[in-house]
Order: sequence, then C-alpha cells, then structure tokens
Amino acid sequence: MKQKIVNFLNACWIHPIRAILIVLTHLLYRPKVYYESSESPRRHIKESMVLTCNHLRGCDGAVISVIFHRQRIHSIAARRWYRKWYLYPLLRCGYSIPIDNKSAAWLRASTQAIEKGDSVLIFPEGMAVPGTEIRPFKPGFLLLAQNAGVPILPFYMEGCYNRPFFKRLRIVVGTPYLPDPPPQDSDRHTYYKEQCELLYQKTVALRELLAEKRKHRKDVS
Repeated sequence: MKQKIVNFLNACWIHPIRAILIVLTHLLYRPKVYYESSESPRRHIKESMVLTCNHLRGCDGAVISVIFHRQRIHSIAARRWYRKWYLYPLLRCGYSIPIDNKSAAWLRASTQAIEKGDSVLIFPEGMAVPGTEIRPFKPGFLLLAQNAGVPILPFYMEGCYNRPFFKRLRIVVGTPYLPDPPPQDSDRHTYYKEQCELLYQKTVALRELLAEKRKHRKDVS
C-alpha cells in the first residue's frame, strides 16, 4: 500500500512535467527522425529492446524518451547526475536508471524494465562527447541485451542544445539485430571487443547516412 501511494504521488508531478517537456522539445529543437530501412520501427518503438546512441549531453536520455514518448524508454544515467537539482526532474521524467561502477543494480533494474515491456536506452561511450565524434564503446549494452534476451537497436543523434530554434536535432534509427552468443571456446575479452566494434561501425554508418541525407537535401534545395 505504501509503495502504491508513493507511485501515485510521483505520477502526479512526473506526468504533467513530462507532457510539458514533450511540447518544449518539439518546439525548441524540432526533432527530425530518419530510419535506416523500411523494416525499422516507425513512429515509435513497438518492442522491448536495448537502445544505444552516441552521447552529446547529460539530458540525452530524457530528450530521446520524450521524442519517442509512445513507448516507455528508460535511460541509463550516471548516479552523480541525480545530485544536481536542475537535472533530477529531467532524469525522473525520462524514467532514468542510475548506474555506477560499484554495483550491478542497474543491470537488474534494466532487465526488470524490459521484462515489463519497456525499452532501455544506454550510451555505450560512457561519457558525453559533443559534436560528431564517436568514442570507443563499452560492453554494457551487450551484457544487458544478453541478460534480457532482446535485440539491440542503434540510434545516432546530432544537434546542439545551446542553440534552440536554430540547430535542429536529428536522429537516425538503425535496424534491430540480435548479438551473436559468446563462443564457449574463445576469449570473452575478444568477443566483447568484436561486438563493441560491430555496434560502433553500425553507429558510424548511421552518422554517414545522416550526412548523405543532409547533403541530398542541400542539393535539392
């Protein structure tokens, strides 16, 4: 009963703020979503998946969550961000899951969210990197996908949060894929490295696809 009351009180302030964030995000940054292929999910993510994306700013998770608001997307966020008063509401409204290097609680919480039918967004770079540079990936996304038994769906995002009304946010949605199971007779370190490189190349391909679409648009205009 106590937990139900807490959940109700949280919903009383989270849902109205989330609705405001949806409107503001679309007004300020005019997000444009592209899809890599016709087989990619359109309008919203319909299945439970592990979503991955390059990391531009600390509020990326909340932004993607409100852009694809038809499907509940939980985002992974460093626990230290929860101590910043101006980010805490964004993290809560983005259904964020805290993560640190000392506990695997984030993996359990993420798996539970997926089992309930939601998706989880993780940033494999492990840190925000403004611009178009993509840093090497870490294998947390792979551990989660294998633990939950769901596909991986790569995103690529480009834009600038400090220039509202001018710099449009653009997101390219890739194609879901199931990671290969780890071979029983091989080095796990090599396997994780190969899978990280595979996702990295898929993300780079999305970046190049976005560049081609923007170039085509300029040529047409």
